[in-house]
Amino acid sequence: MDYDEYMDLILHLRPILRLNIPRGASVLDIGCGDGTVVNRLADNGINAVGIDLSPWTSGNNIIKGDAHILPFKSHSFDYIISFLVLGHLQDEKKTMREISRVTKPGGTIMLVHFADSLLNIKIKIWKALNLPLQHYKIYKLYTYSEAERVVNMAGFQKRNIYYTDYSPPLVNMLPKRIRKLTYSFLSGKDSAIATYFSRFGKKILVVAVKNRDV
Repeated sequence: MDYDEYMDLILHLRPILRLNIPRGASVLDIGCGDGTVVNRLADNGINAVGIDLSPWTSGNNIIKGDAHILPFKSHSFDYIISFLVLGHLQDEKKTMREISRVTKPGGTIMLVHFADSLLNIKIKIWKALNLPLQHYKIYKLYTYSEAERVVNMAGFQKRNIYYTDYSPPLVNMLPKRIRKLTYSFLSGKDSAIATYFSRFGKKILVVAVKNRDV
């Protein structure tokens, strides 16, 4: 298992399966990249659409667009997912207002953020050297309380929140075989590690439900 497979499993596949999205549900993936998640959902009978400022591919269900101004009608989606996007955006509040607008009352969102964690040592070094995070297109890191605050201010109630991705810093500098073994081990132990190091992971994932009166 390589790093991309590891990340896909712990950030995409397992969390999405836990959402139990029914066939026929409408889903928006904000920051869809190459559309892998969108296509996987569509293959399972889900009405999935992806949007990205610079999509890696194109198709009927993948469009170019800005998360700050989503080109969809209000209350369009049952589910919205977004992986490692919000921390790259300068106007978090505007994006969350848009996410709230296009989510149906009672709908579910799942957001994954870069965590303000000691494991993100590279980012800690940037800070220590007074290098602006903006130089690396990362505007914000999130703590547990901050991830919850962001969804609450947009009219959502947290359903679940947890840290994930416990890959050691600089693991990609190890020999290929050791890297693969490390990622394979961590992919199976990520949840167990989270039990003991609940706020230590490099990513933080939050699932929230939109209030029906918003």
